[in-house]
Amino acid sequence: LVQGSLLWIPDVYGVVVSWLASTERLVRFSDALQGHAESGGGVSLDKHAPSPELGIQIKKLSVWTPAPHDPFCDDARPPARPPATLLDSLSLNIAAGARVLLAGPSGVGKSSLLRALCGAWPFAEGHVQLPIGESAIFFMPAEVFVPSGELREAVSYPVPKGVIADKAIESALRTVGLDIVLAQGLDREMDWGLALSCGQKARLSLARLVLHKPRFAALDEPLAHIDDASRVKLLGACLN
Repeated sequence: LVQGSLLWIPDVYGVVVSWLASTERLVRFSDALQGHAESGGGVSLDKHAPSPELGIQIKKLSVWTPAPHDPFCDDARPPARPPATLLDSLSLNIAAGARVLLAGPSGVGKSSLLRALCGAWPFAEGHVQLPIGESAIFFMPAEVFVPSGELREAVSYPVPKGVIADKAIESALRTVGLDIVLAQGLDREMDWGLALSCGQKARLSLARLVLHKPRFAALDEPLAHIDDASRVKLLGACLN
């Protein structure tokens, strides 16, 4: 009994250290989220009622990346490098129905601009006018999130199950060439984030675009994992 009690500490030491490290990461993450929420950062989003004439209006939009901080140094110390400005006072009007391509080398701020337009990037300021309404805005990140569960839920995300008809979901999957996945049935439950390849997840995200038919869609490298021969045909089918 005494020997078992003495061995308990070395037996659970690894588990306790793992829990401690995970807890510290969660605490730092929570503090960072609270700091962003209190700072009130991000663009001012003005969502207007759906109208055929109104598109997107961007006024004096500035986007930057935060100054890097060393997590092992005192927070009072100044950052090693100043914040990097990606966009400075951008003003732009995009007509309803227009298609705009953002092109440029990696790191110039294409993804940050799209996130700022959707209100998901706190290191920005300015005014953006967007359409409002059910499924009015669609943001497709480069890394596609696919929830586990039924296939119909993975495709219709973030709309809850049962809101969209199965026929519409099946049609969207066929449009993007996911007939093989559809053959498993919409009732098939699986961890789709692990089961699907990068190319299949990219096609599934485009199926959401077809399904939701948003008034404003921001696509971050939607064809990065699609083979060259299929890109033009696939994107044309989704947009038309």
